[in-house]
Amino acid sequence: ITKCTADNPEFFDASYNARGQQIYRALVLLLKSKGVKDFYFGLEPVKSGTSAYLLEEHHIFPKNSSEGKRIIERYKETKNSDIINNIANIALITNDTNNKRIKAKNPSEYITQFENEYKNANKYGEFLKIMESQFISPDMIELLKANKFDEFVFQRTKLLNEQIDNL
Repeated sequence: ITKCTADNPEFFDASYNARGQQIYRALVLLLKSKGVKDFYFGLEPVKSGTSAYLLEEHHIFPKNSSEGKRIIERYKETKNSDIINNIANIALITNDTNNKRIKAKNPSEYITQFENEYKNANKYGEFLKIMESQFISPDMIELLKANKFDEFVFQRTKLLNEQIDNL
């Protein structure tokens, strides 16, 4: 990957549909090495055991959400036609969180809901740590709450790239 700048908004050339790619597998490991936590429960998903807590890859901007459908339509005739499946749009969460709490909601809906639940429980700091474990900064949370896909994927790609450089 080239250096990601505002003038050169390169994205990772790896997608959810190509899980065998080395860069995809490396970034999943990068997320796991950060002690990734589920968006809603704040638990570290596991590879085996109770199925409710299994580690699974899911879209941050779901393909079936209204925003996901707009993204797919907007990019369909471009070199980034599969951008919705870019690994910068993938989080490691539990199936329970995905199927019962996110489904086809836009990030503006579910991230705001999760954030408010943590604030109401006086655990906002925990919410920020959960998001950080997914390589999602407070600025990126705001982008999610505004459904700003391009900016989010750009910022997350940049942060992931910086972490790779650091390692």
